[in-house]
Amino acid sequence: MRLSVVALLSNLKLPDVFENKTFNGIKLEKQGLQIKKFNDQKMIQDIGEIQYYNEFTKSPCFYFNTEIAPYRFQDLEKMLELRDFVHDALFSLWLTKDNSVNSHVMMSRSDDNKISTNRTPMMFSNSIGEYGKTFFSEDELQEAETWAQLILEMYTNTVLEPTTIKKEIAVGEIVFNNTNKDIQYHKTNRLQRTIQFVTMARKESFLPAKITFYISALESLLSDTNAELRFQVADRSARILGVNLEEKLKISKIITKAYDYRSKYIHGTAGKNASEDLMIEVDDILRRLIKLFLTDLNHVVKMKDEEFRNWLKELLYK
Repeated sequence: MRLSVVALLSNLKLPDVFENKTFNGIKLEKQGLQIKKFNDQKMIQDIGEIQYYNEFTKSPCFYFNTEIAPYRFQDLEKMLELRDFVHDALFSLWLTKDNSVNSHVMMSRSDDNKISTNRTPMMFSNSIGEYGKTFFSEDELQEAETWAQLILEMYTNTVLEPTTIKKEIAVGEIVFNNTNKDIQYHKTNRLQRTIQFVTMARKESFLPAKITFYISALESLLSDTNAELRFQVADRSARILGVNLEEKLKISKIITKAYDYRSKYIHGTAGKNASEDLMIEVDDILRRLIKLFLTDLNHVVKMKDEEFRNWLKELLYK
């Protein structure tokens, strides 16, 4: 059975003249053009007229066509599966530049005219914990497509054990698939763990919590022991990203300040919120590091622990 799925995008502003983009098989469209093809009274009744006009037909969206088996809840399970692809596409937009673009509503329609919706209560904020529209140019969207492909390749090369999705059915046959409970964390590489922490940070608008996840992301990517983590992360970030002594010192100072603030927050001594300038700088450092590990340092991600330690030693002489 054929299933058409639309994932609504909020806080994304596209060029007036816009050619549809494709992120690993999912199409980015400007104003719900595919939804308008579904335009009939049954659909409006099923999802609500206000929701229909205000959200699905006037906002950018991702659009999929896929096949499903004719079983109960297959449409909802497929939407949850496709949401992972949406998250990767949104992460590719973040790799391009800081933003708060979200996709919190999905709608599907099957060949037998069944309409289903899925709302996920998760919102990404920008580096300073705010929600607002971000404009992406054609060139920036083209760059994001490239990052989406590299992210897909990284996850495709990770072998995970098959998992059984546990369905919990509540009143009204609302289906909850708890896929986070049994994440195979031990099977992921350091870059995947880093991306997971960055995603947690982006869900936070409370800056002390956001910076705590940022630090965890840096540690996942660059540390090899539990000793002197502050020094490890600050020094290695500076050596990897800095092109001269001045930039290396600046990067090290930024990360040290982030560690100082996180420590004060955790121990309850932070007298004020983290500065927005610091949040922007740490966010940018993480973005640059992840992009490097997806490209020039892709071989490092695949290293075993001993190889990684040897590579870190070589950094001392850069």
